Order: sequence, then structure tokens, then C-alpha cells
Amino acid sequence: MGWSSYPPEHKRSFFRAVTLYAAMVAAVSIWVWLRSDMALEDWKARVPHAAADIRTVYVTPQTAQVKPFTGDSTLPPPGEGEGYISIIMTDIGISNHATERALDDLPPPVVLAFSPYARQLDMWLKKAAGARRESLILLPMEPSTYPKDDPGPAALLSRLSDKENNARLERVLAKSEGALGAMNFMGSGFLADDRNTRPVFDALRSRHANMLFVEAPTHAGAGSAAETAKAAGIPYLAADMHLDANATELAIKKQLLDLENLAHKRGYAVAIAQPYPVTFNILKDWAESLDRRGIKLVPLTAVLKTKVQHDKAAPQQEQTQPQQ
Repeated sequence: MGWSSYPPEHKRSFFRAVTLYAAMVAAVSIWVWLRSDMALEDWKARVPHAAADIRTVYVTPQTAQVKPFTGDSTLPPPGEGEGYISIIMTDIGISNHATERALDDLPPPVVLAFSPYARQLDMWLKKAAGARRESLILLPMEPSTYPKDDPGPAALLSRLSDKENNARLERVLAKSEGALGAMNFMGSGFLADDRNTRPVFDALRSRHANMLFVEAPTHAGAGSAAETAKAAGIPYLAADMHLDANATELAIKKQLLDLENLAHKRGYAVAIAQPYPVTFNILKDWAESLDRRGIKLVPLTAVLKTKVQHDKAAPQQEQTQPQQ
């Protein structure tokens, strides 16, 4: 049965269908061409992706160094009934949204501690310096519960050789341009032994004479890092509490009240927090009413100066106490 045997009306219907199909294909092609860039970006956003961090022993010279921002350390010592508080927001750089919110919404004195695993770490450190925020780099270290709790491929481990730990440390510090100092990420096991910590503090001092180290709140190894840092000659601060270990509104507000009481009693206090939405909301409201309670939210440099003054005054106070 050939084409000529079909009735004319069937042929006309066939040609109309082909013409309509061709018109639809052309319309869709034009629409896709006009929106290709938008569609591609949308598809990329929906598809999970992984990034490989290719490391090399060769260090590319940095053409423009990022100078760490240091806050106002010229503040006078807190008076009677007054106190200084410094808050460190940790794990910054992992989530772009949380990092942007930390830079935009948190009070300016809040310090940002960046993860070495953050993508675009250099960009974030530059933004922090441009926003006049003090920043730290987190140093992953072996916890006492390792390997159950793993601080990641850049971690300093007691079972590694000094050479390998030094190489890992240098890779992290090479990415920390613009950071005021470092703070441990995990590390309860590593920090308990001064044979582990002394090379770390020596490396910090070799990069910058005033590069400080902040020890996150921990029970294991308490006091060991402080003595080793003093012997190495680097500034040291110990965070007093973790505000949102229990990330509920009631628990965070209770921790903030305890933090204020400590600042009133000692003159200064330091706490760490994580970039949880509830923490962002509470910190912003809490900071607005601090002045009425004799508390000032300050960067780490101001707290460090207050601590040094406190430590110098403590022996003198002990000597002037009357003998019992």
C-alpha cells in the first residue's frame, strides 16, 4: 500500500501534524537556548558534588598577605562590678549561609574561628578582616576518644611522627593568612601531652611573635597546654564554656548568665558557640542589653590584655593579704 493510495484528507492531517511537531521543537529549542545559563546553574545547585583537595609539597608564594585585624586592646581594665566578655563562633566556613550570617548579623566583636576544611578559606578570611573582625584558624587534633571521634585528614595525632605532624600543621597554617591565632578542634588527647603541644606552639611563634592560642573548653589535659604555651612564649587563652553544647534556648540563656557572672567576678570571660540558628538569634538580642549590666562584649585582644593584667595583679594581691 503506497503513499498515493492514502486519501487526500489523511495526507493533509499528516502534514499538519508534522508541521506542528516541528514548530514545537523549534519553540522548545529557542526557550532552552535563551535560558541555558539559568537552567545550568539550577541543575548544578540541585546535584550533590564533591571537591578534591589536592595537596602539594610546593608552596606558592602569596602576592598579597592579609593582615590580621586586631580589635581595640587599649580598653581600660574593667572597673568594680564590670567585666569583659569575648565570644568565639566556631566551625565557620563550612556552610556558606552560616558564614555570611556570622559576618553580617553577629555583633562586630564576636570572633570567627574558621575550619581548615572550609572551601574558599582565603576568601572568608579576607572578608573577616575587611569587616574588622578578629579571626582564628581551627587546628584539628586527636581527641581522647580517637578513632571513634575523627577530627579529619588534617588532624595532628600522637601516633604520627613529628615530621608528619609538622607537615600537617604547616599545611593548615599556610592557609591561615589573616588569622589572629589558632584554636584546637577536638584535641583532648593531643593537648594532654606537652611533647605534642610544644612543636605546635613553636610553629605558631615562628609565624608571628604575637600569634595566640585559644584552648577550647575541655576536661582532659586541663592546665597542660597553658604551661607549655607560657614556656614557648606565646599568648594563651582558655575558653571558659561552650554556650550551645545543649542547643536549646533555655540552656543557652543559662550559659550566658553564668558567663556574665564569671566576667563580673574575674573581670573577663571567654565562651565558644556554634553557628546554630538559635544561637545567632539569642546572641544578637543578648548583646544589645549588655551595657546595662556592666558587661562589654569585646574582641579576644581586649580580653587577653585584661587577663595579663589580672595575672600580674594576682601575685601582688596574695602578698598583701594579712597573715592568719
